[in-house]
Amino acid sequence: MKYKFRIDTRGKHSNILLAVSINSKRSQQKIVSDINPDDWNQDQQKFIGKSKLTTINNLKLQKIQLELNQIQADIEVNELSLSISEIFTRLFNDNTKTVEFLMNKDHIENSHHYAWGTIKRHKSNLNVIHEYDKPVYFSKITYSWINELYTFLQDRGNSHNAIVTKFRFLKKYCGLAIRKGYLRKNPFSDYKIHEIDKDPVYLTPLELESLETFFVNMPAGFHRDILQMFLFFCFTGLRYSDWNKVTGQMIDAKVINVQMQKTSKSLNIPIANRAIKYVPDVYTKSSIFQNISDQYINRELKKIAKAAGIDKPISTKTARHSFSVYFLNRGGNLFALKNLLGHKKIESTLVYSRLVDLTLKDQISLID
Repeated sequence: MKYKFRIDTRGKHSNILLAVSINSKRSQQKIVSDINPDDWNQDQQKFIGKSKLTTINNLKLQKIQLELNQIQADIEVNELSLSISEIFTRLFNDNTKTVEFLMNKDHIENSHHYAWGTIKRHKSNLNVIHEYDKPVYFSKITYSWINELYTFLQDRGNSHNAIVTKFRFLKKYCGLAIRKGYLRKNPFSDYKIHEIDKDPVYLTPLELESLETFFVNMPAGFHRDILQMFLFFCFTGLRYSDWNKVTGQMIDAKVINVQMQKTSKSLNIPIANRAIKYVPDVYTKSSIFQNISDQYINRELKKIAKAAGIDKPISTKTARHSFSVYFLNRGGNLFALKNLLGHKKIESTLVYSRLVDLTLKDQISLID
């Protein structure tokens, strides 16, 4: 690819054009309109003079040069095949071919499908990726770009599994970009990366009882409110995405009846008396707890756990895992647990059977 700026003095007004040639093909795009030909130096490829407008125009040209150099590097390093029109699109009109644009469009068009927490996680993933590259053009996402992003995120202290989460987010919108015609092939199709299996974080029955005792002695305040909410869901097993669906009417009927956000499956489960203990004294028919982001809850739960002497990185997910382990420890049936959790397959529930075995080993050690 070759390029240069040149002046066009034909017609009533003079303009500066960007001329780009690639593979024997050449095209031009107007960059600056209505200039005085005396203000342009063709050899130096810049405007001359000391006016404010001269400075602004030269900065504009410098920005274009930097972007062209980046495109040139992408072509060489990633072996891209870009047409001149694609280069001009990337330079001047690529806003609709970015992850940012497509994500926002997707959120608006499918607002009924996404939980507000999911939208917030999408934006959070993108904010982290922005530390490496912003905006994120689909034309930039190549195998080598993904490799470099992985190294960058790892150097920033992100765990392997956290990076996998961000890559899944990108892969999702690359797939959507293919359907929109922005990409021919998903760059993640050749990039194989999987989460490292690790046991879910859960509270043992003894740790749950310890946390309940800690709650009783807590002063009124937002930390107590968060722990109250957390303990309620430790004894109901709902995913965080369904927490705000529990209404006052369900509490009065002592039955939770929701359509799960993740699977769209209907769930109808009785509310245990152990959970009823953690229903706020005052609640409305539409909801019983405040709508708080899981990121905020998770941050505060870790502080609460530390204060309670529990050395585990607990989060909203811990409530569901703890419910499952507690249920099986008390003699609950694995297939009954599958229905209580709303799992489609028993394989998803089997992991808790193994966790119960681990918990029993921890408890028997108390005898030693």
